[in-house]
Amino acid sequence: MRIFFCILTILLFTLQLHTGLACTMEPSVWKQIEAVDKAEETVIYALTDSLLQFKDKFEREMKACNMASGPLTFTAVFVGSEPATIDTDFHDSLRIAINVIWPDAILLMPASMPASLDDYVAIASLAESLPEGYAVSLHFKKTGSSIINLADHNFKLYQLYRLVIREEASMFARVTDRHAAAVFLDEFMVSPTIIADALISPLGGFIIRLEKNSARPLVVDFGPVSDGGEHVLRFNDAFRQPTIVPPLPEDLPEPAACNHSHH
Repeated sequence: MRIFFCILTILLFTLQLHTGLACTMEPSVWKQIEAVDKAEETVIYALTDSLLQFKDKFEREMKACNMASGPLTFTAVFVGSEPATIDTDFHDSLRIAINVIWPDAILLMPASMPASLDDYVAIASLAESLPEGYAVSLHFKKTGSSIINLADHNFKLYQLYRLVIREEASMFARVTDRHAAAVFLDEFMVSPTIIADALISPLGGFIIRLEKNSARPLVVDFGPVSDGGEHVLRFNDAFRQPTIVPPLPEDLPEPAACNHSHH
C-alpha cells in the first residue's frame, strides 16, 4: 500500500498528459473487477486527513482565545474500540502523517507512552513533564481501507480503467497544557478517497483524471478542447464536501481554553 501511494504521488507531480485522446470518449459503463476491504489497517492517507482537520480546528480556536497553538508533543496514542497501545507499524505510519502536518511536533516512542487510556496519572505526568507547549493524546477508534478496480465496457480503440481507494479513520483528540488541564477536545471522522482513471490506447497508457476527496480536495482532468485543438489540463480545488464531526458525549469534562465546548 505504501508503495502504491509513493507511485501515485509521483504521478500526481509528474503528470504528463497527451492530447487528443478524450475527444471521442463516450459515457462510461463501469463494471467492478475487484473489491478488497481491509479492516483495522494502518492508513496513512486517513491519518493525515484526520490530523489536518484536527490542526485546522485546534489552531483556529486557540487563536480565537489568544493562546499559543504549540509546540505539540504526542504523548499517548491508542487504537481500537477497546483501546490498546500502538505497535511499531502504526507508530511509523503516524510519524509520517505527523511530519506532513506538524513537522516540528514530537511523537514519543510506544515504550514511553502510557499503557492504558485509563491511566490518567501517567498521561497527566507526561504533560506536566514537558518543558513547553502541549501534550496530545489520540485514540483511533476505527481505521480501515477499501480498494475497488473498475473497467469501462464502452470499449473502442482504448480501454478505460478506474481505481478507487477509500480509507477511513475515527480519531478522538485531547490536548492538555503543562498543568494537565484540557484545552481542546474533539472527535474527527474522515473517509478520504482517491479516484484515478487510466486510459490504455494504441498510443500508450495515460492517467486522464485524478480526483482526491479529502480535507484538501483536488481534481486534475482534461478540460474542453481549445481553439488550437488541444486539451487544457484543469486543476479544480474549489469543490468541498461537508465533513461530519460527531458531537462529544455530554459527560466529558469541559476544556479549559475559552471555557467552551467543541460540537
